Amino acid sequence: MEEDCCHSTTFNRIDQLEQNHVREFFNGSSAFWTQIYYRKDLFAIIHQQRLAIALRYVSELSLPNNTRALEIGCGSGFMALALAKRGFTVEVLDYSHKMIKVAQNNAMQTSLDKKIHLNIGDAHNLAFHNQSFDLIIALGVTPWLYDVKKALNEIARVLVHGGYVILNADNLFRLNWLFDPRRSPFAKSTREWLKKKLSRVGSQNNRNVFQPHAYSIQKFNAYLHEANLKNVRNTNLGFGPFLLFPHIEFPDRIGVKINQKLQEYADVGFPILRSTGAQYIVLAKKV
Repeated sequence: MEEDCCHSTTFNRIDQLEQNHVREFFNGSSAFWTQIYYRKDLFAIIHQQRLAIALRYVSELSLPNNTRALEIGCGSGFMALALAKRGFTVEVLDYSHKMIKVAQNNAMQTSLDKKIHLNIGDAHNLAFHNQSFDLIIALGVTPWLYDVKKALNEIARVLVHGGYVILNADNLFRLNWLFDPRRSPFAKSTREWLKKKLSRVGSQNNRNVFQPHAYSIQKFNAYLHEANLKNVRNTNLGFGPFLLFPHIEFPDRIGVKINQKLQEYADVGFPILRSTGAQYIVLAKKV
């Protein structure tokens, strides 16, 4: 029993350390996440497409004007503003106080700020009553969670029965990782062996650097099922960056064109491409 208690304490300390790194990362990059919806590079284009897909899902649901929505991980607030324009009342949650400030400033530049309520909080412990929301959106959130299953259970708890959630996961089996020995899931055992060898000679990388989590589509779907969230619709999105040589990427203008062509094939169900996008976006319903 004592051993279990000590293990739990260590686990909680590691969780808190990860969350501190996440907060520091987003506090330090708040301007970047605002600019991303205006830039034309490949990384930005993929995120703009992700926003467009999520908003298309929202439109297809045809929810009434008085819908109560929650956005987890608000970023610069563009999704919250889009929901408010549809007549929704929007609660916004972010772990970074600087991201909340950016979202607040953007909201105040419109006439919609009264319909948007901003909160600093943790997706693992949502400070809302059971069945509070008809719609929850969490884009770009799951890679930064130390316990995605706990967060999904919290989402399901505050979602009404029959309510919807739109969220995404970083795809572990994304195309541009499969042939990269630094990221490929097929080379995981080799990387772990090499890390152990390097740690013995003092060359191990800094463990305090938080790395975003990625999941296989199968595992992420299983997590949704465990949280009583039924996968209604899904999309794979984003290909690249593309390497010309190790550590040298194609120029963005070329990468954007390659991504566009691969996405066209993926959208019509082309084998391999239909399941190897960088991001897996899901519309799910609480059952």
